[in-house]
Amino acid sequence: MVISDFTGDGQDEVFCGSLLLRGDGTEIWQAPTTGGIILPLFHPDGICPYDIDPTSPGKEVLYASCASCGGWGLKLINHNGVALWQNYGYGRHAHQGFVADICSNHSGMEIMVRYKVTGGGMTDTVLFNSEGETILEGVGDLMKSVRWDADEYQEVLLHPGTVMRWNGSSFQQVLTLPNGYLNGGTAADVIGDYREELMVLAPQGANMSLMVYTNTDLNSSKEPSPWEERNYALHQHQHDYWNSD
Repeated sequence: MVISDFTGDGQDEVFCGSLLLRGDGTEIWQAPTTGGIILPLFHPDGICPYDIDPTSPGKEVLYASCASCGGWGLKLINHNGVALWQNYGYGRHAHQGFVADICSNHSGMEIMVRYKVTGGGMTDTVLFNSEGETILEGVGDLMKSVRWDADEYQEVLLHPGTVMRWNGSSFQQVLTLPNGYLNGGTAADVIGDYREELMVLAPQGANMSLMVYTNTDLNSSKEPSPWEERNYALHQHQHDYWNSD
């Protein structure tokens, strides 16, 4: 379940995966069902509400689906519940994904998805553009986005602890966390300088420690904290499974 202003009327709606509700609980739209299976949305492991596609008015919602009914993959719908595109080309369980503005040479926001294969193993991450087209395969393992530096584009954190930046055609290493990290963690602007810190669980011998990493480079300018963005604040206060945009 995700809360956001999907319709652009200045009031938050409640998005429950298959239906959109007004703040008073009345229905705006609902996806059709067949035999108890929601179509065309299936079961999502990731739901990301942002203005992903600049050619489509308002916000869109990305679904990273894990259903076993032929719906594995990605789907982008607009705020009216209309599908803009779908990408089921990888034929696998889209187990983890996020949306972020990563690539300066691609319009809109980018989509990163980590697929799960039969038997429980995981494949590498795939980077898509806002139209669902593949930009790069084999990105890495277990990721999240992070606003690590002061520019307008975001970096990504790959397991076991490498921050990577898009250079126009591939990712290049920015930072390696000295102790690595385990599954989990988060990125948020803790200090208030409009960049984000990384908070991760890291092994310390036989124990675990909560590690907080910050960018110590001097900023050339001062910008508002991302906490001033309502969508950012809502996302940080919500937990929706693997979604970590």
